[in-house]
Amino acid sequence: MHAVTLLAVLFLWTLVHSALCTNDPKARSAAEYNLHHYTTSWESIVNGHDKPETDTNKNFKGTTLAYVTPWNSKGYHVASQFCCKFDILAPTWYNFGRDKTGPFVRGRENARPAWIRKILSSAHQQCKSRGRPKITPRFLLEGGWDHTILAKTFDSRRTSQKLVELMMAEVKHFNFSGIVIDASHFDAKSTAKPPFLDFLNSLANQLKKSNGQLILAIANDQRLFDHEDLVEFEPFVDYFSLMTYDYSSPRKPGPSSPHEWALSIVKRLQGKDKTHSKKILMGVNLYGYDFIAALHQGQPILADKVVELLREKEPIVKWHPTYREHYFNYERTQLIHTVWFPTPQYLKNKVQLAEELDCGLSLWEIGQSMNSLYSVL
Repeated sequence: MHAVTLLAVLFLWTLVHSALCTNDPKARSAAEYNLHHYTTSWESIVNGHDKPETDTNKNFKGTTLAYVTPWNSKGYHVASQFCCKFDILAPTWYNFGRDKTGPFVRGRENARPAWIRKILSSAHQQCKSRGRPKITPRFLLEGGWDHTILAKTFDSRRTSQKLVELMMAEVKHFNFSGIVIDASHFDAKSTAKPPFLDFLNSLANQLKKSNGQLILAIANDQRLFDHEDLVEFEPFVDYFSLMTYDYSSPRKPGPSSPHEWALSIVKRLQGKDKTHSKKILMGVNLYGYDFIAALHQGQPILADKVVELLREKEPIVKWHPTYREHYFNYERTQLIHTVWFPTPQYLKNKVQLAEELDCGLSLWEIGQSMNSLYSVL
């Protein structure tokens, strides 16, 4: 019996060792992934969090959108390094709205033409089989989506048309491939729906003249946006970027995107026929949360801080089999903190779920996570 066990162990080691020693990058990447990325000890996460990924080809077959923010410069580097993993890059450069002087679009000073050229050049060299990622900046309604602001912003066709003109001026100036409109707090049941639909329709018509895409970021709350709304918006929206994260809060600490919760949200949005599934981009958070349950406090936490805490506290890292997220506890000033954070296994589960649901992914945002996550995509 012992001899059989020893032979089995030797056989498995031979398989892994041969994969690690091979010149085939895919085989080597898979072996390294199984050896390092799926363990849940703090040491393995710290040691492997920033290892360069040799396989930069896209493995996930669905559409992948990645947000990049100007306040987190690491995202620009990640986008360049892993450009072939992403179909759409959405830098959050612009605001729009209406003030005393009329409709406006702000944010051109945030744009990075040199970065765009670098992305397209890198993609031309590395992503020959699948083409270059599309650059589609996000436009955020300044001031929020309450009824007063909506009424002021979309009060007439003239106002809407002016906003379309201003947005298209940015598209043409930088040769963007489309636009993301952040409507993640828009109430599609409100009286602002008809003028907002008219605005989107006009914008989509202008974008289509240059094969541009229109993407709409939407809420995870079906009281604000449900399947019927998706069907109504779908004729002129190419993708819906769905915020399937931020499930927990300081008053209700816990995981960012529990598996069954995310599954139910996408299924409700799909409806029974699932005709428009490929247009849905299931949101995945690349940041974590550090909660102090006793004080009802919590704040977002990025990968660098997570790694710092793991080194300092050497905690036991646990995987929650129901929520399918990693977490750990640590103590500071006699208070217990719980940190939930994304890992390669977390992202792999999201990829598998997206494949099962026949939808895509939208990542918020790529400067916040460990580089080890991108091997999954």
